[in-house]
Amino acid sequence: MNLRLNPGALMKNYGIVVFLVLMIIVFGLLMPDTFATPGNFRQILADQAVPGILALAVILPLAAGEFDLSVGAHLGICTITGIVLAGDGLPLPLVLICTLILGMLIGAVNAFMTIVVGVNAFIATLGMATILAGFNLLLTNSTLITHSSDAFSSLTGVRLPGGLQVVVFYFLAAALALWFILERTPFG
Repeated sequence: MNLRLNPGALMKNYGIVVFLVLMIIVFGLLMPDTFATPGNFRQILADQAVPGILALAVILPLAAGEFDLSVGAHLGICTITGIVLAGDGLPLPLVLICTLILGMLIGAVNAFMTIVVGVNAFIATLGMATILAGFNLLLTNSTLITHSSDAFSSLTGVRLPGGLQVVVFYFLAAALALWFILERTPFG
């Protein structure tokens, strides 16, 4: 067994992790009273939970050998739609159902374009991202949305014991479910 440390192989396989650890060390040393605090790390986890869930969503098409470039715009249109509906006073369960239906319809259109019509997934989802970005601008009137209901905001903003926001646990649950599906089922 060769136990020699090969820096090239380490950086090739784990370069992003090494860079992340180095960044944490450097910023922790430079700003110990602000960066290297439990509150800051909890906030970073909460801020990165939604992009983490989005990254999990990209894994499924990648596992099938396809790309989905519309996930960011897909998230944007569903989020904006949910905020607008909640801000207009719709009950939270109805807002969630409408948002889920919209998300499934967008996914169905992507699937139809790539599987039935035969458009390359890269092109179809890039086109969908462009269309959804236009709808985002239309829904928001190119302005920042600042109104929402407290019930809608509480879906991700609630802090659990230990100070972590509930959205971090959504990410962990989604990651665990995806791991189980891909690693422990015939579908995976």
